[in-house]
Amino acid sequence: MIRTAECVTPKHPDKMCDRIADAILTEAIKQDPNARTAIEVCAGHGIVTVIGEMTTKAIIDALGLRDIDYEKTAEWGHFGIGMPWDA
Repeated sequence: MIRTAECVTPKHPDKMCDRIADAILTEAIKQDPNARTAIEVCAGHGIVTVIGEMTTKAIIDALGLRDIDYEKTAEWGHFGIGMPWDA
């Protein structure tokens, strides 16, 4: 049997996508412990796309989550220019 694992640096876009998805899940569970989410985040060429579905009573402030992750991504130099909300 051959085992493999993905390993990327902390500043890799995949890590940023994971942070955004985790932030959405964390906020949903904080408001509704029975929340169910299936969130995917895709990033590239200056665009971040969040897709998926949620079954929850939580109200997610997408703009608030954006600000948290945007601060980190600006520090990293990824996606700092050309984000839809920068227009």
